[in-house]
Amino acid sequence: MSSNLAESIKKVHQQLRHDVKDNPADSVDSIWNAHVNNLEKLNEYAQSMRQLAEQHWAEKAHGQTRITWCVESIREYFFRNGLKRKRERDQRKNLSTDICDCCQQRLKNDIQTPRVLDVG
Repeated sequence: MSSNLAESIKKVHQQLRHDVKDNPADSVDSIWNAHVNNLEKLNEYAQSMRQLAEQHWAEKAHGQTRITWCVESIREYFFRNGLKRKRERDQRKNLSTDICDCCQQRLKNDIQTPRVLDVG
Protein backbone atom coordinates (compact mmCIF):
# COMPACT_ATOMS: atom_id res chain seq x y z
CA MET A 1 0.00 0.00 0.00
CA SER A 2 2.68 2.53 0.97
CA SER A 3 4.49 2.02 -2.34
CA ASN A 4 1.31 3.05 -4.23
CA LEU A 5 1.02 6.13 -2.04
CA ALA A 6 4.66 7.00 -2.56
CA GLU A 7 4.31 6.48 -6.32
CA SER A 8 1.31 8.80 -6.40
CA ILE A 9 3.33 11.51 -4.64
CA LYS A 10 6.39 10.94 -6.83
CA LYS A 11 4.25 11.28 -9.97
CA VAL A 12 3.16 14.74 -8.90
CA HIS A 13 6.78 15.79 -8.30
CA GLN A 14 7.86 14.21 -11.58
CA GLN A 15 5.12 16.03 -13.48
CA LEU A 16 6.20 19.38 -12.04
CA ARG A 17 9.82 18.73 -13.06
CA HIS A 18 8.67 17.63 -16.52
CA ASP A 19 6.50 20.72 -16.98
CA VAL A 20 9.37 23.04 -16.06
CA LYS A 21 11.86 21.20 -18.27
CA ASP A 22 9.59 20.83 -21.30
CA ASN A 23 8.08 24.32 -21.15
CA PRO A 24 11.02 26.66 -20.64
CA ALA A 25 9.10 29.54 -22.21
CA ASP A 26 6.48 29.32 -19.45
CA SER A 27 7.32 30.99 -16.21
CA VAL A 28 7.76 28.84 -13.16
CA ASP A 29 4.94 30.86 -11.60
CA SER A 30 2.49 29.93 -14.34
CA ILE A 31 3.42 26.25 -14.04
CA TRP A 32 3.03 26.42 -10.26
CA ASN A 33 -0.31 28.24 -10.55
CA ALA A 34 -1.62 25.56 -12.91
CA HIS A 35 -0.44 22.92 -10.42
CA VAL A 36 -2.15 24.48 -7.40
CA ASN A 37 -5.36 25.00 -9.36
CA ASN A 38 -5.64 21.26 -10.13
CA LEU A 39 -7.76 20.54 -7.06
CA GLU A 40 -8.39 16.90 -7.90
CA LYS A 41 -4.65 16.19 -8.11
CA LEU A 42 -3.94 18.20 -4.95
CA ASN A 43 -6.60 16.33 -3.00
CA GLU A 44 -5.17 12.97 -4.14
CA TYR A 45 -1.68 14.19 -3.19
CA ALA A 46 -2.85 15.40 0.24
CA GLN A 47 -4.65 12.13 0.96
CA SER A 48 -1.58 10.10 -0.03
CA MET A 49 0.68 12.26 2.15
CA ARG A 50 -1.68 11.94 5.09
CA GLN A 51 -1.96 8.16 4.78
CA LEU A 52 1.80 7.83 4.53
CA ALA A 53 2.29 10.01 7.60
CA GLU A 54 -0.36 8.30 9.69
CA GLN A 55 0.11 4.70 8.64
CA HIS A 56 3.39 3.96 6.91
CA TRP A 57 5.57 6.34 8.89
CA ALA A 58 4.17 5.20 12.23
CA GLU A 59 4.92 1.57 11.34
CA LYS A 60 8.41 2.09 9.88
CA ALA A 61 9.85 4.84 12.08
CA HIS A 62 12.00 2.57 14.31
CA GLY A 63 11.67 5.00 17.19
CA GLN A 64 12.32 8.05 15.05
CA THR A 65 9.60 10.64 14.56
CA ARG A 66 9.05 12.50 11.29
CA ILE A 67 10.33 15.62 13.04
CA THR A 68 13.61 14.04 14.12
CA TRP A 69 14.01 12.51 10.64
CA CYS A 70 13.42 15.92 9.04
CA VAL A 71 15.93 17.61 11.34
CA GLU A 72 18.58 14.97 10.61
CA SER A 73 17.91 15.14 6.87
CA ILE A 74 18.25 18.94 6.91
CA ARG A 75 21.52 18.72 8.81
CA GLU A 76 22.84 16.19 6.31
CA TYR A 77 21.74 18.23 3.29
CA PHE A 78 22.89 21.67 4.38
CA PHE A 79 25.74 21.03 6.83
CA ARG A 80 27.27 17.67 5.87
CA ASN A 81 27.70 18.10 2.09
CA GLY A 82 24.40 16.46 1.13
CA LEU A 83 23.57 19.30 -1.26
CA LYS A 84 27.02 19.14 -2.82
CA ARG A 85 26.73 15.37 -3.32
CA LYS A 86 23.27 15.75 -4.87
CA ARG A 87 24.45 18.39 -7.32
CA GLU A 88 27.49 16.29 -8.26
CA ARG A 89 25.25 13.26 -8.84
CA ASP A 90 22.88 15.34 -10.97
CA GLN A 91 25.82 16.55 -13.04
CA ARG A 92 27.08 12.97 -13.53
CA LYS A 93 23.62 11.99 -14.74
CA ASN A 94 23.46 15.09 -16.95
CA LEU A 95 20.40 16.34 -15.10
CA SER A 96 19.62 20.02 -15.06
CA THR A 97 20.76 21.67 -11.86
CA ASP A 98 19.27 25.05 -12.65
CA ILE A 99 18.65 26.90 -9.44
CA CYS A 100 16.91 30.27 -9.27
CA ASP A 101 19.09 33.35 -8.72
CA CYS A 102 17.78 33.88 -5.20
CA CYS A 103 18.63 30.32 -4.21
CA GLN A 104 22.03 30.51 -5.92
CA GLN A 105 22.89 33.51 -3.77
CA ARG A 106 21.76 31.75 -0.62
CA LEU A 107 23.89 28.72 -1.51
CA LYS A 108 26.95 30.93 -1.98
CA ASN A 109 26.40 32.36 1.48
CA ASP A 110 26.99 30.20 4.49
CA ILE A 111 23.56 28.94 5.48
CA GLN A 112 23.32 29.07 9.24
CA THR A 113 19.58 28.59 9.67
CA PRO A 114 17.84 27.04 6.66
CA ARG A 115 14.19 27.87 6.23
CA VAL A 116 12.21 24.74 5.49
CA LEU A 117 8.61 23.71 5.09
CA ASP A 118 7.57 20.19 6.03
CA VAL A 119 4.66 19.45 3.73
CA GLY A 120 4.26 15.84 4.83
